[in-house]
Amino acid sequence: MGDKLINIIFIVVDGLGTGIITLIGQNLGANLINRVEEIARKSLWVVFLITLLEAALVLFLRIPLFKLFIPGRPDIIAEGIHFLTIFTLGIPFFGLIGAIMALFRGSGHNVQPMIVDMVRLWGLRIPLAYFLGNQFGSTGIWWGMALSNIIAALVALFFYFQGGWKKQVIHEYKETIQPTPSPFTPEEG
Repeated sequence: MGDKLINIIFIVVDGLGTGIITLIGQNLGANLINRVEEIARKSLWVVFLITLLEAALVLFLRIPLFKLFIPGRPDIIAEGIHFLTIFTLGIPFFGLIGAIMALFRGSGHNVQPMIVDMVRLWGLRIPLAYFLGNQFGSTGIWWGMALSNIIAALVALFFYFQGGWKKQVIHEYKETIQPTPSPFTPEEG
């Protein structure tokens, strides 16, 4: 149940990210660098604040939502509430990651998003959840998941401040293939 509530937030992050990709791509293609920088700056704040608000809402409603959807299972309700109490701390940082990666994708850079996701999931989440889980049980697992988002947001910010996303990868089309003459001639008439 907890992951379902989190996935609703991730849908919003994905939707906002798609809008960011489009705005960055169009304005970078038009060589409007100042506008691209403004879109980036505003997008990061908007996505961070929206996901912060969503996280606060989920945190506030976690108890009644779990009781509504999982009645009669106090053990599952307690663990779900525990999960959301910890994991929601990392949600705004996941939103920030999504927004920054949208900037890169909008300008045609796909390596940085791949690196951030690999670091977040394979380099941080799995090891942190494993080691903290062995030390602190489920609490450690939930903290490992939240910390992976927070630390990966710092990695994403590192790439963001390097500014590589401001350089488009796709350049003006230059015809390199010569069209072959058609064996058919159009009829007049």
